[in-house]
Amino acid sequence: VLPANVTVAALRARLATTSDPALQPIVRLNLAAALLRAGDAPEALSLLKDTTLPPGPGVSAGTVQYLLGEASLAHGDQAGARRAWEAASQAEGRLTADGPSVKALAARALARLK
Repeated sequence: VLPANVTVAALRARLATTSDPALQPIVRLNLAAALLRAGDAPEALSLLKDTTLPPGPGVSAGTVQYLLGEASLAHGDQAGARRAWEAASQAEGRLTADGPSVKALAARALARLK
């Protein structure tokens, strides 16, 4: 596993050179996740707000909402985190292709906010 800053640098370069509009949101999502791991919640939040994926199973709109909640909380915005996690708790989707359900992760995150 690469350190978060190396991953961020590689994904920034990939985003700058990705011309396929179908790949851009995927690269942005991965860059936002790496930025969260690196401790840059404001930039992760900005990227996630501009990332749109379709609803459905797998990595999808629910994934974006869950990570938007994580970034919002890390940025100190509990209300924004709650809104994002409430949306994720109603969505299908997984954190990664074969990872945990965002519905379950969001439910746990909402319970921690109470």
